[in-house]
Amino acid sequence: MHCFHCGYPVYTNDHAFDCPINKNPEQQETPRVKVECLERQEVADQSIAEISDAFKLLGIEKWHLPPCTVKFVDSNGELILGRVETYANRVELIFDRRFASVESEAMLVEELRASGKDYPGLQQTLKHELAHVSMWSVTGIERQPAT
Repeated sequence: MHCFHCGYPVYTNDHAFDCPINKNPEQQETPRVKVECLERQEVADQSIAEISDAFKLLGIEKWHLPPCTVKFVDSNGELILGRVETYANRVELIFDRRFASVESEAMLVEELRASGKDYPGLQQTLKHELAHVSMWSVTGIERQPAT
């Protein structure tokens, strides 16, 4: 990703010190971050928009996400409702393959609720997990238990 103002390559909302946006604070805008989610990109984009709005509401301006990818995997009997795996320079958010489409997600969530589990769905769970990851940049504490 590149700064939209000066072209400087960035993976966070930090800009080069000489970027025009840093010289004129009135021009500052919401950080642009991207989470790669090939099957359900609209869900990832919505999650980022809601996290960004929440940070604005809290007055938090400096935050970022490392490169993040959402993966849908065959779980071999183990239902994966959302898990974060961290690596040296990236984060993977893992979900059961059945969340990869709107239709199969709806059936799975219905099954979960019928069995007594109050699961909020992919979008809310993804937003929750991304909030944990983005808070690392605010608190400096990786793997804090709550957001």
